Amino acid sequence: MMFQLGDGHWNETAQEQAASGRAANPNDGTSIFCHYIEDYLSGVGQMVEATSKQFIQPVSMFAFQANNYHYIVKSIRYSTGLSSMLSDKVIAKYEANTLRNRKALMAIWKSCLASFPAMGLGPAEKLDMFNRTFDDLCADIGAFSLPDPDLRGKLTQDTIESLIPQYSKFLEKNMDVLGSGGFRLKYSVSDIEKIIDVIFSSRK
Repeated sequence: MMFQLGDGHWNETAQEQAASGRAANPNDGTSIFCHYIEDYLSGVGQMVEATSKQFIQPVSMFAFQANNYHYIVKSIRYSTGLSSMLSDKVIAKYEANTLRNRKALMAIWKSCLASFPAMGLGPAEKLDMFNRTFDDLCADIGAFSLPDPDLRGKLTQDTIESLIPQYSKFLEKNMDVLGSGGFRLKYSVSDIEKIIDVIFSSRK
């Protein structure tokens, strides 16, 4: 397994290794082992990407990827051996992957707000669409496990920042119209915050 994973780099020419930042000396055992670890992590990353495609809903797919890339980053940082051998670029790669999936999740949560600027819809209709989308996303993420408390905290804050500012402004702008029409508000701003907190805090 080690020969197969490392073969692509061990057999590179000196010029190819220099271009990729790999060691040109085939007798440099430490560098070769570091390259093997990098190859192994790349293989894990490819497995994460492939496995995540099995999730039907995008929110679960991106949460799965963020969860696993975050785990890789923490595993490197908290391992004296790995953190001393691997370059900062390796950690930065998986931090970037984690952030990419966090941003993708934020974009999905923001889809709840898609009806707000729509023309031809009344405030009540817009809120109904928000409620349906929000409920669907909550149900999907509610079935997912996020064991790391640090990541749960970040995803909680990401979601709140994605929804609360615009949701709060919408209610402030339209509450008089909604109230006069007898519309019963399903979620207050504090309700949304509490639901988000419960969803992620319970994903242990």
